[in-house]
Amino acid sequence: MKKRLILILTALLSSTVCLQAQRILDGKPVKVFNSKVRSRAPKAANSDKFGVQSTLKYEKIADMKLARNAHQTFPSGNGFIVVGGYNEMLEGNKSAELWQDGKWKTVSLVGATDPIFSVTLSDGRVMVGGGRPSGAGVGHSKATSIYNPTTQTFTKGPDMTIARSMCKGLLIGNNVYISGNWQEEDKVFDRYDGTNFQSYGQKTLGHSAPYLLFDSNNMIYILSLYDNNRNQIASVNYNNQECFPFSGYDIVNNESYTTLVPLYSEYHLLDLPDEIRSSDYYIPLEEMYLMMTKKDDGNYYLSFIDFPEGYVYLEEEVMIPTKHPTTGNTITWRGGVYWNEAKKEGYIIGSSGTGGNRSVHIISIRYNGITAEAWSMATADGFNNDLNSAAWTLLSDGRLACSGGMNASTYQPVKDAYIFAPPMAGTKYEAEDAGTSKFALVVLTKDNKQHEFRLAGSKPQVMFEATSLKIIMASKIEAEFAFSDIIRFYYVNLDPSGIDDLSIDQNPTEIGFQEDGVLVISQMKEGAVVNIYGMDGKVITQFTAKHAGSCRLNLSPLPKGVYIVKADNITYKIMKR
Repeated sequence: MKKRLILILTALLSSTVCLQAQRILDGKPVKVFNSKVRSRAPKAANSDKFGVQSTLKYEKIADMKLARNAHQTFPSGNGFIVVGGYNEMLEGNKSAELWQDGKWKTVSLVGATDPIFSVTLSDGRVMVGGGRPSGAGVGHSKATSIYNPTTQTFTKGPDMTIARSMCKGLLIGNNVYISGNWQEEDKVFDRYDGTNFQSYGQKTLGHSAPYLLFDSNNMIYILSLYDNNRNQIASVNYNNQECFPFSGYDIVNNESYTTLVPLYSEYHLLDLPDEIRSSDYYIPLEEMYLMMTKKDDGNYYLSFIDFPEGYVYLEEEVMIPTKHPTTGNTITWRGGVYWNEAKKEGYIIGSSGTGGNRSVHIISIRYNGITAEAWSMATADGFNNDLNSAAWTLLSDGRLACSGGMNASTYQPVKDAYIFAPPMAGTKYEAEDAGTSKFALVVLTKDNKQHEFRLAGSKPQVMFEATSLKIIMASKIEAEFAFSDIIRFYYVNLDPSGIDDLSIDQNPTEIGFQEDGVLVISQMKEGAVVNIYGMDGKVITQFTAKHAGSCRLNLSPLPKGVYIVKADNITYKIMKR
Protein backbone atom coordinates (compact mmCIF):
# COMPACT_ATOMS: atom_id res chain seq x y z
CA MET A 1 0.00 0.00 0.00
CA LYS A 2 1.60 3.25 -1.06
CA LYS A 3 1.99 5.95 1.54
CA ARG A 4 0.04 9.15 0.97
CA LEU A 5 -0.67 12.37 2.77
CA ILE A 6 -4.37 13.00 2.70
CA LEU A 7 -6.40 15.94 3.77
CA ILE A 8 -9.85 17.31 4.65
CA LEU A 9 -12.16 18.90 7.13
CA THR A 10 -10.19 18.70 10.38
CA ALA A 11 -6.85 18.88 12.16
CA LEU A 12 -4.29 18.06 14.83
CA LEU A 13 -4.45 14.37 15.76
CA SER A 14 -1.17 12.47 15.63
CA SER A 15 -2.50 8.95 15.05
CA THR A 16 -2.63 7.90 11.39
CA VAL A 17 -4.88 4.87 11.49
CA CYS A 18 -8.60 4.39 10.96
CA LEU A 19 -10.12 3.27 14.26
CA GLN A 20 -13.17 1.08 14.61
CA ALA A 21 -15.01 2.35 17.69
CA GLN A 22 -16.90 -0.01 19.92
CA ARG A 23 -19.77 2.27 20.78
CA ILE A 24 -22.97 2.62 18.80
CA LEU A 25 -24.38 5.99 17.70
CA ASP A 26 -28.05 6.27 16.71
CA GLY A 27 -28.31 2.50 16.52
CA LYS A 28 -25.49 2.16 13.96
CA PRO A 29 -21.79 1.19 14.26
CA VAL A 30 -19.34 4.08 14.35
CA LYS A 31 -16.08 4.57 12.46
CA VAL A 32 -13.80 7.40 13.55
CA PHE A 33 -11.25 8.87 11.14
CA ASN A 34 -8.35 10.67 12.74
CA SER A 35 -6.75 13.67 11.10
CA LYS A 36 -3.56 15.65 10.94
CA VAL A 37 -2.42 18.98 9.50
CA ARG A 38 0.38 19.25 7.01
CA SER A 39 1.48 22.87 6.68
CA ARG A 40 4.02 24.07 4.14
CA ALA A 41 4.76 27.31 2.37
CA PRO A 42 3.00 27.82 -0.98
CA LYS A 43 5.09 26.58 -3.89
CA ALA A 44 4.76 28.14 -7.33
CA ALA A 45 7.16 28.91 -10.14
CA ASN A 46 8.26 32.57 -10.30
CA SER A 47 5.51 33.58 -7.90
CA ASP A 48 4.90 35.44 -4.71
CA LYS A 49 2.90 34.11 -1.75
CA PHE A 50 -0.31 33.92 -3.78
CA GLY A 51 1.05 32.35 -6.94
CA VAL A 52 1.27 33.86 -10.41
CA GLN A 53 -1.36 36.48 -11.31
CA SER A 54 -2.51 36.82 -14.92
CA THR A 55 -5.38 37.88 -17.16
CA LEU A 56 -8.09 35.26 -17.66
CA LYS A 57 -8.66 34.45 -21.34
CA TYR A 58 -12.25 33.77 -22.40
CA GLU A 59 -14.68 33.84 -25.31
CA LYS A 60 -18.28 35.04 -25.14
CA ILE A 61 -20.18 32.57 -27.30
CA ALA A 62 -23.75 32.90 -28.62
CA ASP A 63 -26.55 33.14 -26.06
CA MET A 64 -28.53 30.02 -25.27
CA LYS A 65 -32.04 29.91 -26.65
CA LEU A 66 -33.48 29.95 -23.11
CA ALA A 67 -32.40 31.57 -19.85
CA ARG A 68 -31.24 28.91 -17.41
CA ASN A 69 -30.19 28.62 -13.81
CA ALA A 70 -29.54 25.55 -11.62
CA HIS A 71 -29.29 23.35 -14.73
CA GLN A 72 -27.19 20.31 -15.54
CA THR A 73 -24.31 20.59 -18.01
CA PHE A 74 -21.69 18.13 -19.23
CA PRO A 75 -19.37 17.62 -22.26
CA SER A 76 -20.70 16.13 -25.48
CA GLY A 77 -18.11 15.39 -28.15
CA ASN A 78 -16.12 18.58 -28.70
CA GLY A 79 -18.99 20.67 -27.31
CA PHE A 80 -21.28 20.61 -24.29
CA ILE A 81 -24.94 20.24 -23.45
CA VAL A 82 -27.20 22.10 -20.99
CA VAL A 83 -30.25 20.37 -19.52
CA GLY A 84 -33.26 21.67 -17.59
CA GLY A 85 -32.94 24.45 -15.04
CA TYR A 86 -35.46 27.21 -14.57
CA ASN A 87 -36.15 30.43 -16.47
CA GLU A 88 -37.03 34.07 -15.66
CA MET A 89 -40.52 33.00 -14.50
CA LEU A 90 -38.99 30.42 -12.14
CA GLU A 91 -40.52 27.68 -14.27
CA GLY A 92 -38.73 24.53 -15.35
CA ASN A 93 -37.36 24.71 -18.91
CA LYS A 94 -38.05 21.02 -19.63
CA SER A 95 -35.59 21.11 -22.55
CA ALA A 96 -31.93 20.72 -23.49
CA GLU A 97 -29.52 22.56 -25.80
CA LEU A 98 -26.26 21.40 -27.38
CA TRP A 99 -23.36 23.77 -28.16
CA GLN A 100 -21.36 22.42 -31.07
CA ASP A 101 -19.65 23.86 -34.14
CA GLY A 102 -20.28 27.43 -33.04
CA LYS A 103 -24.04 27.26 -32.53
CA TRP A 104 -26.80 26.04 -30.21
CA LYS A 105 -29.07 23.18 -31.17
CA THR A 106 -32.28 22.29 -29.30
CA VAL A 107 -32.35 18.65 -28.15
CA SER A 108 -35.64 16.97 -27.22
CA LEU A 109 -35.76 15.97 -23.55
CA VAL A 110 -37.94 13.03 -22.52
CA GLY A 111 -38.32 11.30 -19.18
CA ALA A 112 -36.74 13.59 -16.58
CA THR A 113 -37.81 17.05 -17.73
CA ASP A 114 -36.42 18.96 -14.76
CA PRO A 115 -33.34 16.95 -13.65
CA ILE A 116 -31.26 17.70 -10.56
CA PHE A 117 -28.44 15.14 -10.98
CA SER A 118 -26.28 13.75 -13.76
CA VAL A 119 -23.86 10.82 -13.78
CA THR A 120 -21.80 9.30 -16.60
CA LEU A 121 -22.56 5.60 -17.15
CA SER A 122 -19.89 2.97 -17.81
CA ASP A 123 -20.64 3.01 -21.56
CA GLY A 124 -20.20 6.79 -21.87
CA ARG A 125 -23.87 7.73 -21.89
CA VAL A 126 -25.11 10.19 -19.26
CA MET A 127 -28.08 9.70 -16.92
CA VAL A 128 -29.97 12.73 -15.61
CA GLY A 129 -32.89 12.63 -13.23
CA GLY A 130 -34.78 13.71 -10.16
CA GLY A 131 -36.63 17.00 -9.67
CA ARG A 132 -35.38 20.51 -9.13
CA PRO A 133 -36.30 22.96 -6.39
CA SER A 134 -36.71 26.59 -7.46
CA GLY A 135 -38.10 29.85 -6.22
CA ALA A 136 -41.50 28.57 -7.26
CA GLY A 137 -41.36 25.63 -4.85
CA VAL A 138 -39.83 22.22 -4.30
CA GLY A 139 -39.99 19.73 -7.14
CA HIS A 140 -39.61 15.98 -6.67
CA SER A 141 -39.50 13.35 -9.38
CA LYS A 142 -38.76 9.66 -9.91
CA ALA A 143 -38.05 10.20 -13.60
CA THR A 144 -34.69 9.77 -15.35
CA SER A 145 -33.43 10.28 -18.90
CA ILE A 146 -30.33 8.88 -20.62
CA TYR A 147 -28.30 10.97 -23.09
CA ASN A 148 -26.39 9.27 -25.89
CA PRO A 149 -23.50 11.52 -27.03
CA THR A 150 -23.11 9.55 -30.27
CA THR A 151 -26.67 10.16 -31.46
CA GLN A 152 -27.08 13.39 -29.42
CA THR A 153 -30.49 12.22 -28.21
CA PHE A 154 -32.26 11.54 -24.92
CA THR A 155 -34.31 8.44 -24.22
CA LYS A 156 -36.56 7.81 -21.23
CA GLY A 157 -34.78 6.01 -18.39
CA PRO A 158 -36.30 3.86 -15.63
CA ASP A 159 -38.02 5.53 -12.67
CA MET A 160 -36.32 5.60 -9.29
CA THR A 161 -38.11 3.93 -6.37
CA ILE A 162 -38.86 7.27 -4.65
CA ALA A 163 -39.33 10.83 -5.87
CA ARG A 164 -36.20 12.88 -5.20
CA SER A 165 -34.96 16.44 -5.20
CA MET A 166 -31.49 17.77 -4.25
CA CYS A 167 -29.92 14.34 -4.93
CA LYS A 168 -26.63 13.19 -6.47
CA GLY A 169 -25.48 10.12 -8.40
CA LEU A 170 -22.33 7.99 -8.22
CA LEU A 171 -21.11 5.31 -10.66
CA ILE A 172 -19.46 2.21 -9.16
CA GLY A 173 -18.61 -0.44 -11.72
CA ASN A 174 -21.73 -0.77 -13.84
CA ASN A 175 -24.11 0.36 -11.09
CA VAL A 176 -25.37 3.87 -10.30
CA TYR A 177 -26.22 4.84 -6.73
CA ILE A 178 -28.52 7.81 -6.08
CA SER A 179 -28.71 9.48 -2.66
CA GLY A 180 -30.10 12.71 -1.23
CA ASN A 181 -33.48 14.42 -1.01
CA TRP A 182 -35.19 17.56 0.22
CA GLN A 183 -38.17 17.66 2.61
CA GLU A 184 -38.72 13.96 2.05
CA GLU A 185 -37.13 10.89 3.64
CA ASP A 186 -33.89 9.66 2.13
CA LYS A 187 -32.52 6.79 4.15
CA VAL A 188 -31.80 4.26 1.42
CA PHE A 189 -30.09 4.37 -2.00
CA ASP A 190 -31.70 4.01 -5.39
CA ARG A 191 -29.46 1.54 -7.26
CA TYR A 192 -29.52 1.28 -11.07
CA ASP A 193 -28.10 -2.01 -12.40
CA GLY A 194 -28.26 -1.13 -16.10
CA THR A 195 -31.93 -2.11 -16.40
CA ASN A 196 -33.97 -0.86 -13.42
CA PHE A 197 -33.73 0.93 -10.10
CA GLN A 198 -34.11 -0.91 -6.81
CA SER A 199 -34.25 0.33 -3.26
CA TYR A 200 -30.95 -0.66 -1.72
CA GLY A 201 -29.22 -0.54 1.65
CA GLN A 202 -30.00 -0.10 5.30
CA LYS A 203 -30.98 3.26 6.71
CA THR A 204 -28.36 6.00 6.72
CA LEU A 205 -28.43 9.61 7.86
CA GLY A 206 -30.60 11.85 5.70
CA HIS A 207 -28.67 14.27 3.47
CA SER A 208 -29.44 17.07 1.01
CA ALA A 209 -27.27 17.82 -2.05
CA PRO A 210 -24.52 15.48 -0.80
CA TYR A 211 -20.99 14.75 -1.89
CA LEU A 212 -20.90 11.04 -2.88
CA LEU A 213 -17.49 9.36 -2.58
CA PHE A 214 -16.30 5.78 -3.04
CA ASP A 215 -13.18 3.91 -1.95
CA SER A 216 -11.43 0.66 -2.85
CA ASN A 217 -12.88 -1.05 0.24
CA ASN A 218 -16.34 -0.90 -1.34
CA MET A 219 -17.49 1.91 0.95
CA ILE A 220 -19.69 4.80 -0.15
CA TYR A 221 -19.37 7.98 1.91
CA ILE A 222 -22.18 10.53 1.95
CA LEU A 223 -21.01 13.98 3.05
CA SER A 224 -23.36 16.91 3.28
CA LEU A 225 -23.68 20.26 4.98
CA TYR A 226 -27.43 19.78 5.37
CA ASP A 227 -30.01 17.21 6.38
CA ASN A 228 -33.20 16.52 4.38
CA ASN A 229 -34.87 19.64 5.77
CA ARG A 230 -31.91 21.83 4.76
CA ASN A 231 -30.91 22.31 8.38
CA GLN A 232 -27.17 22.47 8.86
CA ILE A 233 -25.85 19.19 10.25
CA ALA A 234 -24.52 19.78 13.74
CA SER A 235 -21.41 18.24 15.24
CA VAL A 236 -21.76 15.51 17.88
CA ASN A 237 -19.78 14.72 21.01
CA TYR A 238 -18.16 11.30 20.88
CA ASN A 239 -15.66 10.05 23.50
CA ASN A 240 -15.32 13.66 24.69
CA GLN A 241 -14.40 14.84 21.19
CA GLU A 242 -16.40 17.18 18.98
CA CYS A 243 -16.95 15.34 15.69
CA PHE A 244 -18.55 15.94 12.32
CA PRO A 245 -20.96 13.11 11.35
CA PHE A 246 -21.61 11.70 7.91
CA SER A 247 -22.73 8.35 6.51
CA GLY A 248 -20.72 5.38 5.35
CA TYR A 249 -22.15 2.39 3.54
CA ASP A 250 -20.54 -0.98 2.80
CA ILE A 251 -22.11 -2.04 -0.52
CA VAL A 252 -20.81 -5.64 -0.28
CA ASN A 253 -21.88 -6.45 3.29
CA ASN A 254 -24.98 -4.22 3.20
CA GLU A 255 -23.96 -2.37 6.37
CA SER A 256 -24.27 1.31 7.18
CA TYR A 257 -22.08 3.32 9.55
CA THR A 258 -22.10 6.65 11.25
CA THR A 259 -18.69 8.03 10.28
CA LEU A 260 -17.07 10.69 12.45
CA VAL A 261 -14.18 13.11 11.99
CA PRO A 262 -12.98 14.92 15.13
CA LEU A 263 -13.28 18.71 14.86
CA TYR A 264 -10.36 20.32 16.64
CA SER A 265 -10.05 23.04 14.02
CA GLU A 266 -13.07 24.29 12.10
CA TYR A 267 -12.75 23.38 8.44
CA HIS A 268 -15.98 23.10 6.47
CA LEU A 269 -16.98 21.78 3.09
CA LEU A 270 -18.49 24.30 0.68
CA ASP A 271 -21.86 23.80 -0.98
CA LEU A 272 -21.53 21.51 -4.00
CA PRO A 273 -23.07 23.15 -7.12
CA ASP A 274 -25.86 21.25 -8.83
CA GLU A 275 -23.87 20.40 -11.96
CA ILE A 276 -20.67 19.12 -10.32
CA ARG A 277 -20.38 15.33 -10.11
CA SER A 278 -18.07 13.01 -8.18
CA SER A 279 -16.19 12.21 -11.39
CA ASP A 280 -15.35 15.92 -11.83
CA TYR A 281 -13.13 16.06 -8.75
CA TYR A 282 -11.87 12.46 -8.64
CA ILE A 283 -8.14 11.80 -9.29
CA PRO A 284 -8.05 8.27 -10.75
CA LEU A 285 -4.33 7.53 -10.47
CA GLU A 286 -4.30 8.55 -6.80
CA GLU A 287 -7.78 7.16 -6.00
CA MET A 288 -8.59 10.37 -4.13
CA TYR A 289 -10.99 13.30 -4.29
CA LEU A 290 -9.91 16.96 -4.44
CA MET A 291 -12.25 19.37 -2.65
CA MET A 292 -12.59 22.93 -1.37
CA THR A 293 -12.85 23.72 2.35
CA LYS A 294 -13.21 26.95 4.29
CA LYS A 295 -11.96 27.66 7.78
CA ASP A 296 -13.81 29.74 10.37
CA ASP A 297 -11.23 32.51 9.90
CA GLY A 298 -12.52 32.98 6.32
CA ASN A 299 -9.55 31.38 4.51
CA TYR A 300 -10.02 28.75 1.80
CA TYR A 301 -7.99 25.59 1.37
CA LEU A 302 -7.79 22.72 -1.09
CA SER A 303 -8.23 19.32 0.53
CA PHE A 304 -7.86 15.68 -0.49
CA ILE A 305 -9.93 12.77 0.77
CA ASP A 306 -8.69 9.19 0.76
CA PHE A 307 -10.58 6.98 3.18
CA PRO A 308 -9.13 3.49 2.55
CA GLU A 309 -5.78 4.20 4.20
CA GLY A 310 -7.37 5.83 7.22
CA TYR A 311 -5.50 9.10 6.76
CA VAL A 312 -7.39 12.36 6.86
CA TYR A 313 -5.02 15.30 6.50
CA LEU A 314 -5.58 18.95 5.87
CA GLU A 315 -3.07 20.52 3.55
CA GLU A 316 -2.18 24.20 3.80
CA GLU A 317 0.27 24.07 0.92
CA VAL A 318 -1.66 26.56 -1.19
CA MET A 319 -3.42 29.43 0.55
CA ILE A 320 -6.25 30.50 -1.74
CA PRO A 321 -6.46 34.31 -2.25
CA THR A 322 -9.56 35.97 -0.77
CA LYS A 323 -9.19 39.40 -2.45
CA HIS A 324 -9.25 40.64 -6.06
CA PRO A 325 -5.58 41.38 -6.93
CA THR A 326 -6.43 44.95 -8.06
CA THR A 327 -9.73 46.11 -6.55
CA GLY A 328 -9.43 44.31 -3.23
CA ASN A 329 -13.02 43.03 -3.53
CA THR A 330 -13.72 39.83 -1.59
CA ILE A 331 -13.58 36.65 -3.68
CA THR A 332 -16.17 33.95 -3.05
CA TRP A 333 -15.04 30.53 -4.26
CA ARG A 334 -17.42 27.83 -5.45
CA GLY A 335 -17.56 24.39 -3.89
CA GLY A 336 -16.11 21.60 -5.97
CA VAL A 337 -12.94 21.34 -8.04
CA TYR A 338 -12.56 20.38 -11.69
CA TRP A 339 -9.74 17.89 -12.18
CA ASN A 340 -7.91 17.78 -15.54
CA GLU A 341 -6.28 14.35 -15.60
CA ALA A 342 -4.32 15.08 -18.79
CA LYS A 343 -2.55 18.09 -17.27
CA LYS A 344 -2.61 16.92 -13.63
CA GLU A 345 -4.23 20.25 -12.77
CA GLY A 346 -7.15 21.20 -10.55
CA TYR A 347 -9.32 24.24 -11.34
CA ILE A 348 -11.30 26.25 -8.82
CA ILE A 349 -13.69 29.04 -9.77
CA GLY A 350 -14.68 32.17 -7.89
CA SER A 351 -16.17 35.63 -8.35
CA SER A 352 -15.97 39.06 -6.77
CA GLY A 353 -17.64 42.44 -7.11
CA THR A 354 -21.21 43.68 -6.74
CA GLY A 355 -24.15 44.56 -8.98
CA GLY A 356 -23.32 44.67 -12.67
CA ASN A 357 -19.56 44.91 -12.18
CA ARG A 358 -18.42 41.37 -11.51
CA SER A 359 -15.10 39.58 -11.91
CA VAL A 360 -14.35 35.91 -12.54
CA HIS A 361 -11.29 34.19 -11.06
CA ILE A 362 -9.89 30.76 -11.97
CA ILE A 363 -7.00 29.11 -10.14
CA SER A 364 -5.03 26.30 -11.80
CA ILE A 365 -2.94 24.13 -9.50
CA ARG A 366 -0.61 21.46 -10.86
CA TYR A 367 0.00 18.44 -8.65
CA ASN A 368 2.69 15.81 -8.53
CA GLY A 369 0.89 13.13 -6.55
CA ILE A 370 -0.70 15.36 -3.92
CA THR A 371 2.10 17.91 -3.76
CA ALA A 372 1.33 21.25 -5.40
CA GLU A 373 4.19 22.02 -7.79
CA ALA A 374 2.94 25.31 -9.19
CA TRP A 375 -0.21 27.39 -9.47
CA SER A 376 -1.63 30.50 -11.08
CA MET A 377 -4.71 32.68 -10.65
CA ALA A 378 -6.24 34.44 -13.66
CA THR A 379 -8.87 37.19 -13.44
CA ALA A 380 -11.34 38.69 -15.94
CA ASP A 381 -13.44 41.77 -15.11
CA GLY A 382 -16.61 43.46 -16.36
CA PHE A 383 -19.35 40.81 -16.15
CA ASN A 384 -23.02 41.68 -15.60
CA ASN A 385 -23.78 38.29 -14.10
CA ASP A 386 -22.67 36.39 -11.03
CA LEU A 387 -21.01 33.45 -12.75
CA ASN A 388 -20.56 31.62 -9.46
CA SER A 389 -24.23 30.70 -9.82
CA ALA A 390 -23.78 29.60 -13.44
CA ALA A 391 -23.25 25.98 -14.49
CA TRP A 392 -19.69 24.96 -15.42
CA THR A 393 -18.15 21.93 -17.09
CA LEU A 394 -14.66 20.85 -18.21
CA LEU A 395 -14.56 20.36 -21.98
CA SER A 396 -12.61 17.65 -23.81
CA ASP A 397 -9.97 20.20 -24.89
CA GLY A 398 -9.28 21.36 -21.30
CA ARG A 399 -11.27 24.60 -21.38
CA LEU A 400 -14.16 25.41 -19.02
CA ALA A 401 -17.62 26.12 -20.41
CA CYS A 402 -19.91 28.38 -18.37
CA SER A 403 -23.63 28.80 -19.05
CA GLY A 404 -26.55 30.69 -17.53
CA GLY A 405 -26.62 31.81 -13.93
CA MET A 406 -28.18 34.88 -12.36
CA ASN A 407 -28.07 38.53 -13.37
CA ALA A 408 -26.27 40.30 -10.54
CA SER A 409 -28.75 43.22 -10.55
CA THR A 410 -32.15 41.69 -11.37
CA TYR A 411 -31.50 38.24 -9.82
CA GLN A 412 -33.11 36.56 -12.82
CA PRO A 413 -31.70 33.67 -14.88
CA VAL A 414 -29.78 34.65 -18.03
CA LYS A 415 -28.97 33.18 -21.47
CA ASP A 416 -25.26 34.07 -21.46
CA ALA A 417 -22.59 31.48 -22.21
CA TYR A 418 -18.78 31.64 -22.17
CA ILE A 419 -15.74 29.42 -22.69
CA PHE A 420 -12.75 30.12 -20.43
CA ALA A 421 -9.14 29.01 -20.88
CA PRO A 422 -7.74 28.23 -17.41
CA PRO A 423 -4.22 29.58 -16.88
CA MET A 424 -1.40 27.06 -17.02
CA ALA A 425 -0.16 26.50 -13.49
CA GLY A 426 3.01 28.48 -12.81
CA THR A 427 2.79 30.66 -15.95
CA LYS A 428 1.65 34.20 -16.60
CA TYR A 429 0.06 35.04 -19.94
CA GLU A 430 1.20 38.67 -19.95
CA ALA A 431 4.82 37.61 -19.52
CA GLU A 432 4.86 35.79 -22.86
CA ASP A 433 5.30 37.24 -26.32
CA ALA A 434 4.25 34.91 -29.10
CA GLY A 435 6.30 36.93 -31.60
CA THR A 436 9.56 36.44 -29.70
CA SER A 437 9.06 32.99 -28.21
CA LYS A 438 12.01 30.67 -28.86
CA PHE A 439 9.81 27.57 -29.24
CA ALA A 440 7.50 26.66 -32.11
CA LEU A 441 5.27 23.85 -33.30
CA VAL A 442 6.01 22.97 -36.93
CA VAL A 443 3.58 21.16 -39.25
CA LEU A 444 5.01 19.84 -42.53
CA THR A 445 2.48 19.33 -45.33
CA LYS A 446 2.69 17.44 -48.62
CA ASP A 447 2.77 20.67 -50.65
CA ASN A 448 6.32 21.16 -49.29
CA LYS A 449 5.21 23.93 -46.95
CA GLN A 450 6.34 24.33 -43.36
CA HIS A 451 3.70 25.85 -41.04
CA GLU A 452 5.21 27.36 -37.90
CA PHE A 453 3.27 28.28 -34.75
CA ARG A 454 5.17 30.41 -32.25
CA LEU A 455 4.40 29.37 -28.69
CA ALA A 456 3.24 31.72 -25.94
CA GLY A 457 4.25 30.07 -22.68
CA SER A 458 3.01 26.56 -23.36
CA LYS A 459 2.79 24.03 -26.16
CA PRO A 460 -0.54 24.16 -27.97
CA GLN A 461 -2.97 21.28 -27.87
CA VAL A 462 -3.03 19.00 -30.89
CA MET A 463 -6.47 17.50 -31.49
CA PHE A 464 -7.21 14.70 -33.96
CA GLU A 465 -10.78 14.60 -35.25
CA ALA A 466 -12.52 12.60 -37.96
CA THR A 467 -10.48 13.81 -40.95
CA SER A 468 -8.36 16.65 -39.64
CA LEU A 469 -5.81 17.87 -37.12
CA LYS A 470 -6.50 21.08 -35.18
CA ILE A 471 -3.96 23.32 -33.48
CA ILE A 472 -5.49 24.97 -30.39
CA MET A 473 -3.64 27.74 -28.59
CA ALA A 474 -5.22 29.38 -25.51
CA SER A 475 -8.94 29.30 -26.33
CA LYS A 476 -8.82 29.52 -30.15
CA ILE A 477 -8.36 27.14 -33.05
CA GLU A 478 -5.28 28.58 -34.78
CA ALA A 479 -5.23 26.21 -37.75
CA GLU A 480 -6.74 23.02 -39.14
CA PHE A 481 -5.10 20.52 -41.51
CA ALA A 482 -6.56 17.53 -43.34
CA PHE A 483 -4.80 14.28 -42.45
CA SER A 484 -4.18 13.62 -46.12
CA ASP A 485 -2.10 16.82 -46.32
CA ILE A 486 0.18 16.21 -43.32
CA ILE A 487 3.62 14.60 -43.41
CA ARG A 488 4.46 15.12 -39.71
CA PHE A 489 4.63 17.74 -36.94
CA TYR A 490 7.15 18.45 -34.19
CA TYR A 491 8.46 21.06 -31.74
CA VAL A 492 11.64 23.05 -32.39
CA ASN A 493 13.93 25.42 -30.51
CA LEU A 494 14.27 28.75 -32.35
CA ASP A 495 16.91 30.21 -30.02
CA PRO A 496 19.95 30.99 -32.22
CA SER A 497 22.26 30.10 -29.32
CA GLY A 498 20.86 26.60 -29.26
CA ILE A 499 20.94 26.73 -25.46
CA ASP A 500 17.88 25.19 -23.88
CA ASP A 501 17.28 23.30 -20.65
CA LEU A 502 14.50 21.17 -22.14
CA SER A 503 15.92 17.93 -23.46
CA ILE A 504 12.85 17.35 -25.59
CA ASP A 505 13.83 20.29 -27.72
CA GLN A 506 17.50 19.30 -27.91
CA ASN A 507 16.44 16.12 -29.68
CA PRO A 508 12.78 16.66 -30.56
CA THR A 509 10.32 13.82 -30.81
CA GLU A 510 8.31 14.07 -34.03
CA ILE A 511 4.82 12.66 -34.49
CA GLY A 512 3.18 12.03 -37.83
CA PHE A 513 -0.32 10.75 -38.49
CA GLN A 514 -1.22 8.45 -41.36
CA GLU A 515 -4.63 8.03 -42.93
CA ASP A 516 -4.84 4.40 -41.80
CA GLY A 517 -5.00 5.50 -38.15
CA VAL A 518 -1.31 4.98 -37.36
CA LEU A 519 0.78 7.36 -35.26
CA VAL A 520 4.40 7.44 -36.40
CA ILE A 521 6.73 8.67 -33.64
CA SER A 522 10.24 9.42 -34.86
CA GLN A 523 13.54 10.45 -33.24
CA MET A 524 12.76 8.32 -30.21
CA LYS A 525 15.59 7.71 -27.77
CA GLU A 526 16.53 4.12 -26.91
CA GLY A 527 14.48 3.02 -23.91
CA ALA A 528 11.95 5.87 -24.27
CA VAL A 529 8.40 4.91 -23.32
CA VAL A 530 5.21 5.88 -25.16
CA ASN A 531 1.97 5.59 -23.20
CA ILE A 532 -1.61 6.06 -24.37
CA TYR A 533 -4.01 6.82 -21.52
CA GLY A 534 -7.79 6.84 -21.39
CA MET A 535 -9.49 9.77 -19.65
CA ASP A 536 -9.84 7.59 -16.55
CA GLY A 537 -6.05 7.74 -16.19
CA LYS A 538 -5.49 4.05 -17.04
CA VAL A 539 -2.80 3.02 -19.53
CA ILE A 540 -4.40 1.51 -22.64
CA THR A 541 -1.26 0.92 -24.73
CA GLN A 542 2.44 1.12 -23.85
CA PHE A 543 5.49 0.88 -26.09
CA THR A 544 9.20 0.95 -25.17
CA ALA A 545 11.71 1.83 -27.88
CA LYS A 546 14.34 -0.91 -28.10
CA HIS A 547 16.45 1.19 -30.43
CA ALA A 548 16.72 4.87 -31.25
CA GLY A 549 14.54 5.81 -34.21
CA SER A 550 10.84 5.53 -35.04
CA CYS A 551 7.89 3.53 -33.77
CA ARG A 552 4.38 3.04 -35.12
CA LEU A 553 1.25 2.89 -32.98
CA ASN A 554 -1.97 1.68 -34.58
CA LEU A 555 -4.92 3.62 -33.09
CA SER A 556 -7.60 2.23 -35.37
CA PRO A 557 -8.77 -0.47 -32.86
CA LEU A 558 -9.44 2.16 -30.19
CA PRO A 559 -13.07 3.19 -29.72
CA LYS A 560 -14.15 6.78 -30.25
CA GLY A 561 -13.11 9.06 -27.43
CA VAL A 562 -10.37 11.27 -26.01
CA TYR A 563 -6.90 9.86 -25.34
CA ILE A 564 -3.64 11.18 -23.97
CA VAL A 565 -0.39 10.25 -25.74
CA LYS A 566 2.85 10.76 -23.81
CA ALA A 567 6.07 10.36 -25.76
CA ASP A 568 9.53 11.46 -24.57
CA ASN A 569 8.02 13.91 -22.04
CA ILE A 570 5.73 15.49 -24.64
CA THR A 571 1.99 15.15 -24.08
CA TYR A 572 -0.60 15.18 -26.85
CA LYS A 573 -4.37 15.07 -26.48
CA ILE A 574 -6.10 13.06 -29.21
CA MET A 575 -9.82 12.98 -29.92
CA LYS A 576 -10.84 10.05 -32.06
CA ARG A 577 -14.25 10.54 -33.67
